[in-house]
Amino acid sequence: MEELPFTEFESHPIETIDGFIGLTLREGRSLSRKLFYAGFCALPWLWFVNVWFFYPQLKRGKDVGDRELFQYVRASAIGFVVFSICFLPWTLTYLIGGEKLLGTSLWNRLSLSHMPNLF
Repeated sequence: MEELPFTEFESHPIETIDGFIGLTLREGRSLSRKLFYAGFCALPWLWFVNVWFFYPQLKRGKDVGDRELFQYVRASAIGFVVFSICFLPWTLTYLIGGEKLLGTSLWNRLSLSHMPNLF
């Protein structure tokens, strides 16, 4: 099989969750990189968007698909799973357990709806 020149290879369309929508490899790499780094700016849901949008690349693997794109999508998947494992139990504890589980003092410090007596 003849290997394509690097610049010509980057202009080939890649598959996303929506199929081949005209996104080139260069644009896909750029978008995936931006979504990955934006996830560190307190926006971890962008990691989920990255994994969802480029799922065919993740499913295909690094040996068949593009390695750089696969690395960003895999790192986004790992980041989202780690964030979910840490955030979900804390949220459920706060919402389900509430004041009874956390105690009145801690609940009053964490609660955004608690208004302290200022006067």
